[in-house]
Amino acid sequence: MRKLRCLSALFPLLALLSLACHDVHLGYSHEPGEIVLHDDLYSVSVVDAQNVVAVGYYGAAYYTRDGGAHWRQGQTDTRASLYEVSMADVQHGWAVGQRGLILRTDDGGETWQRQPNTKEKEGTHLFGVSAIDANTAAVLIEPIQGEGGFSPAPASFLRALRELCDEHGILLIADEVQSGY
Repeated sequence: MRKLRCLSALFPLLALLSLACHDVHLGYSHEPGEIVLHDDLYSVSVVDAQNVVAVGYYGAAYYTRDGGAHWRQGQTDTRASLYEVSMADVQHGWAVGQRGLILRTDDGGETWQRQPNTKEKEGTHLFGVSAIDANTAAVLIEPIQGEGGFSPAPASFLRALRELCDEHGILLIADEVQSGY
C-alpha cells in the first residue's frame, strides 16, 4: 500500500518536471496582424472562391483574397467577440457581436467601423446579420430571449426597430422560437 501511495505522489511530480523541459507561454502577446491560436473564429462569410472573411473572439477579423492561401488580420478596434459576419460583395459587409456591437467594412475586411445603434446602449448581444446588398443588412431579433429565463424585448423597442427598418428598407426578421410560433 505504501508503494502505491509513493507512486501516486510521483506521477504529478513527473508531470511537472516534464513541463520544465518545454517553453510554456500562456500570455496574450503578439504582433498586430499575426494570426494566433487565441483567436477562436465563430463565423465565416464566403464571397467567392478567392474572397473570404472570418470573425470571432476578442474582436478577431481575418480576410483572404487568394482563396485562403494567405490570411491577414483586419482592424476592428474592439476587444468584444464578433459572433456573425456577412459580406454583401467583395468590399462591403457587416459583423455583429457582444453588447450590441455592429461593425461595417467597405474594404473587404481590412478595416471595420462601428455602427451606432440602440442595442449598443442596452448591451444586448447580437448573434445574426445577413447582408442584403452593399448598403443594407437584415436585422434578426429574438423578441423573447430564453437564455437565463424569459426576457421579452420592450414593445417600444420593437416599434422603434420596425420604424427604423422601414425607413431604411431593411429586412426585419423575428425569431419566434420562445413564443411558440
